[in-house]
Amino acid sequence: GYSLPHTATGQWKSGLGTRIYSISELQPGDLVFFCDPSRSNGKACSHAGIYIGGGEVIHASGTMVGVIRSALNDGGWTHWLKIPYITYYSDTPPTADEAKIWDILYAEIGNPYGVAGLMGNLFAESGLRSNNLQDTYEASLGYSDAAYTQAVDDGSYPGFSTDLAGYGLAQWTTVDRKTGLFAFATERGCSIADAEMQAEFLCEELRTKFPGVLFVLQNATSVREASDYVLFHFESPANQSEAVQAQRAAFGSTYYEHYADEMGGGK
Repeated sequence: GYSLPHTATGQWKSGLGTRIYSISELQPGDLVFFCDPSRSNGKACSHAGIYIGGGEVIHASGTMVGVIRSALNDGGWTHWLKIPYITYYSDTPPTADEAKIWDILYAEIGNPYGVAGLMGNLFAESGLRSNNLQDTYEASLGYSDAAYTQAVDDGSYPGFSTDLAGYGLAQWTTVDRKTGLFAFATERGCSIADAEMQAEFLCEELRTKFPGVLFVLQNATSVREASDYVLFHFESPANQSEAVQAQRAAFGSTYYEHYADEMGGGK
């Protein structure tokens, strides 16, 4: 990683990263700097934030207010910087199954905001890799993603349902949900890592176990609304901070911009 100076002006003048001069080049995760000559007392920049997509910035607004969201066009956010150690979703090649997953989820949800919000959370959980074994369990179980998948498929590892290791697109973890996933794959005669099977199982879970989540996804009017609901009521990770909310919504916004625009809602 890279160490940045403490002050906004120092960060802007650090020489790290690439300065951005067109709003069309901004990506979620880019640093943005507030520069209002009438308020900056001669400094190049007086405040820093993080672009989260959708024309919005998150930034700390003092100890009494905390982290808030503001519109990029609120005035003053005029300096933009791409930092080299950040991995941007759009810099990551799409997975081979990405479009198929979108189509399956869209057939169930029927709302591109809902699909994008859900897929942003899946990307945060697993990188949208259907054979992803939770990193913290690779060492304790002695398996890589591929080796674990093969052992589950050929029956040499019988502990899939009970080991509590997150696995797959949604990082299924609990005994009841992993048991259901395993039974679903067995019924279809496919690998436990089959992405289309996992997306279909996810739809079944939404219908039968999480109808409230499905309802919100079907009726959400923004990616952020859908993403936050999935974060709080479906994935429920330990860290649900504003930064996590913003990052997952930013991932979702990228899916929305790609698939809702180019595929007309999945088609």
